[in-house]
Amino acid sequence: MKLVGFTYFNFAGPNDFVALVRGGSEVATGKGLAGFLRPSTSVAVVPLGVKVVNFQVTERSQDGQQVTVVGELAVSYVPEMREKFDFSVFRENGQYRNDPTAEIEDQVRIAVRNPLRVTLATMTLDQLATNGVAQLEEVLSTEVADKSSQLMRRLQANEIAVQSASVQSALPSDNKVAAAFGAEQREDLLAKQDKAVADRRQKAAESDRSIREFEEATALKLVKKQAQRVDEEGKNVVKRAEAEATAEAARLAVFEGMEPGAVLAQAVWKAAGSGIDRLSIDPALLAAIRSAE
Repeated sequence: MKLVGFTYFNFAGPNDFVALVRGGSEVATGKGLAGFLRPSTSVAVVPLGVKVVNFQVTERSQDGQQVTVVGELAVSYVPEMREKFDFSVFRENGQYRNDPTAEIEDQVRIAVRNPLRVTLATMTLDQLATNGVAQLEEVLSTEVADKSSQLMRRLQANEIAVQSASVQSALPSDNKVAAAFGAEQREDLLAKQDKAVADRRQKAAESDRSIREFEEATALKLVKKQAQRVDEEGKNVVKRAEAEATAEAARLAVFEGMEPGAVLAQAVWKAAGSGIDRLSIDPALLAAIRSAE
C-alpha cells in the first residue's frame, strides 16, 4: 500500500524483530513493527526463535577410513545477527532480498567440522562402532557449553547463539565397509537381547511356579483345616452322645434291682406328680401290672 510516496509495511510476525534503517542508521527497532515507511527507509527482519541446523561432516578415522557424521545444532536467532548477516526485506512484500539462512547454516557446519575432525582422528572403526555416536555428541555438547571453545568463538563472532548439539549417526562412507560396520557389536547386542528374553521367560516361569506352589499350599492348608474341623465336630458329637448316655445311665441306675411292680409304681407316681388330673386305667395297663407281680 502506498500513500503519497509512503509504503505501508505490515509483514512482520509478533516474534519477528524489525529494524527500520534510514540514512545508514536505525531509527526504530522492536518486535512486529508495522506502519507507513518513507521512501528512504529500509527494513530488516530477524525471525527470533530456535532453528535446527542439520550438518553432515565427512572426515577420516584413526585407521584411515572415511566416516560421515550426521547431526544437528539448535541455533537461536537473535537481533544482533543482523549486524553480520543481511536480513533486509522488500518493503512491498516482506520477502528477503538475500535470504541469510544458507549462509548462517554454512557457518554452523564449518564450526562443527574441526572438533569432529580432531575426535575422529583419535578413533578406530571398532571404537566408533562401540560408542562413537555418544562420544562425538559429548564432544560437541562440551564445545557448545564452553563459551571459550573454538567452535563457540567462531559462532559468537557471527552473533550465532547455540542451544544444544546432537549426533544421529557416524558411519563409514564406503558402503561395503558400512555394511559390515559394527557387525560384532550387533551380534553382541543380539546375544544380550536373546539372553535378556530368556532370563525374562525363566523369571516368569519361576514366578508362575511360585504362584502355583503358593496356591497349592494354600489349598492344602484349607483341606487340612476342614479335615480338622470335621474331626473336631465328630469328636464333639461322640462326646455329646457319651454324655447323654452317661446321664441316662445315671437316671436308670435308680431303678436297678427294683421289682418290676415297684418300677411301674414309681412311674405312675412320677406321672401323678407331674400334675395329671385324671388317670385312666385301661386293660393294657392292668395287664402290665399283673405281669409285673
